[in-house]
Formats: sequence, structure tokens, C-alpha cells
Amino acid sequence: MRPYLPIAAAFLAVAAATTALGAQSPTVVLPGSPLVDGRKIPVGDHEMRGVRHDASGDHETGQSRDVIRETNTNGQPTLLRVLSVTHGDVTTTDSILLVRKTLAPLWKHSYSPARVLILNFDGRRVTGENRHDGVVDSIRVEATEPVFEAFSADLPLAALDLTTGMRVRLPVYHPTNGFVWLEATAGTHQSVPTSTHALPLDITEGNVRMTWFVDTQTHEQLGAINKLPNGAEVRIFRRP
Repeated sequence: MRPYLPIAAAFLAVAAATTALGAQSPTVVLPGSPLVDGRKIPVGDHEMRGVRHDASGDHETGQSRDVIRETNTNGQPTLLRVLSVTHGDVTTTDSILLVRKTLAPLWKHSYSPARVLILNFDGRRVTGENRHDGVVDSIRVEATEPVFEAFSADLPLAALDLTTGMRVRLPVYHPTNGFVWLEATAGTHQSVPTSTHALPLDITEGNVRMTWFVDTQTHEQLGAINKLPNGAEVRIFRRP
């Protein structure tokens, strides 16, 4: 989920508010980089559970479903990701179309009771509209670099050959924050509910900080942990 598990990102957004790939300067990874091979990303259909952990114990905050399937768009192999996040009685559904090999975004449609967001991506250019509260805001952004889509930034990271100590930076477009840089630092392998070879990634995106977990054998996003200012954590992981 987005914990941002990009899947987590979406989820955490709802739940909280609702090469020298070494240990020195981070390597910048752009859409089209030979370091990213989107063909490593497996298709799948997974359910995830969100839990708020604090001194009083664990409290379920919501659930999500992450579906990734192969498609073909104008003769080009693509991936369609559909992420549905439910928090209370509110469900948000994001659909994102990505180039299969590079994971460059082509478009994103996001639907919730409060908003409809339509984004089109063309390298450095992002256009679209945000429909909310009876108004329509036009979106037209020219970034300094070609961008990934923020809520699916877990996929290009998972498509890397990740190793402990690796640091990378990705340019991403976020529907609220606009063009920002996401930085990831890989930790040491550990176990999570659905994998014994999960690599934690310390993520910084603007003022957001969290930990994502990637299976280095299957190249799947496994979950995320978001540490809250009051010491509590929101933990989002795949159901076994």
C-alpha cells in the first residue's frame, strides 16, 4: 500500500489524515534508466491490512487491494495497477497505467467521494484536472526531469537490483506536493509477515518519512511502516 507503500502512500494518506550504487551520494534514477527493468515486476492481486500500533496495542485502520496486470496500449506492453484503499466507510480507487519496461507513467485516474483526479504524463510534462467541491482545477506542470508517479514509486524501486547500503533518488510527481524528489536508502534483510528476505528502504519524500519493504527475490512490494510524531506507527503489510 502506499506508506506511502505507494500502495502504502495511498493508504497512509488516508490512514494518517486520512553505479556506483554505494553508501555515498545517491544515484539518480530516471524513467528509462537501464537500472530499472519493469519486466521484473510480477503481476498479482494482493490484499493488505493497515494497523495503528501504539502503547495500547494494535488497532486496525483499514484495508486495501493492489492489483497489477499486464496490458497492451497502442502496441506497447504496459502495466495497469489498480489500488483500492478503504478507511472506515470511504474508499479511494487509483488506476495507473505504466510502460512495462521503464515503468514510466502514462496516466492516472483517482476516484473518491470527495475528488476525481485525472493526470496525463509525458516525460517532464504532467497535465490533467482535479475535480472537487464543485470546481475543476486545471493541472499543468513542467518538471525539471521526467517523473515517476509518486503513489507507484515503489515499483521502480522494486525493479532495481537492490543491495544493502544502496541509495537512490527518483523524481516523482505528487498530486498534492507537485514535483519532488524521493530518496531511498536500503537497509539489511529481515523478515516480514509474507517474506523472509525483505529489504527495508528508508524513504524520504519532502517532509514524509517512512520505511518500505521489498522482496529482493520476487521484486514485490511487501508493506510499509509510517512512524507518527506521537510515537505510534501505522503498519501496512500484505495478508498472509
